[in-house]
Amino acid sequence: MAVKFSRRHIWVWDEPAIDFPMGPSIMGLGDGPKYFYAENVMFLFAETTKFALNRLIEFRRVVCDITKWRFTEKCRYIALPSEDEALKLSKLSLEYKNVVGGIIDDMLRLKRVEEVKAAYRALKEYNPHLKLYGVIYTHELEDPKMVDYLPYIDVINLWVWENTKHLKLIDLYIEQCSALCNDKPIIWGLYLYDFPTKQPMPINLLKFQFEKAVQLIVEERIAGFSILASHLIDHFPETAYWVRRFIKENLERYGEM
Repeated sequence: MAVKFSRRHIWVWDEPAIDFPMGPSIMGLGDGPKYFYAENVMFLFAETTKFALNRLIEFRRVVCDITKWRFTEKCRYIALPSEDEALKLSKLSLEYKNVVGGIIDDMLRLKRVEEVKAAYRALKEYNPHLKLYGVIYTHELEDPKMVDYLPYIDVINLWVWENTKHLKLIDLYIEQCSALCNDKPIIWGLYLYDFPTKQPMPINLLKFQFEKAVQLIVEERIAGFSILASHLIDHFPETAYWVRRFIKENLERYGEM
């Protein structure tokens, strides 16, 4: 029997107000997940503290960034997995029971798998139940380096970067990812803004990705979807409102509101 789409399938990337690419946002920590009826939060790009976790205490599951961000001349930023940050999160999770894991963004941009391995072990030091989430793009699925990182990724956060070209191939990408990753849970990343074309997601693609995501959840082919991101809601209110309304209508359809 197919599963029901529910709030437990919805994640939102919750980031502090940042200045790229649209400027500061008025959305506070926890506002975006509430707006999109999500039970789950991916807390990104900021140090995990008790103050932050207290702001997220009402959510079912929280996954926190365990990277240190370094800016370079050639690349706007690079993410380096932090063993210390993972160890701190592991200890915090004993007090904050809704913390279920840590996440590393742009996994395959890392040059040293040993850093991921160390962070993976540190994350589980105090709490072996924590999961390491890794951001992987569909164009990276055939990268030879992938097999080196997979043993240390518990949950795949899968993204299509070139949405205007490749989004409608998502069924093939999900199948490819499941086979490659030995059926590890996949959370599909959904955009409000298309970064390559520097525009809000075109309505036809926005509609396609959210309808397809619900279908894939009901068919048990993915474990949920994550929306990027809280800080874009006030910059693209029409796009965000369409998503909010779509989610509400589908939660009501499955009797989950």
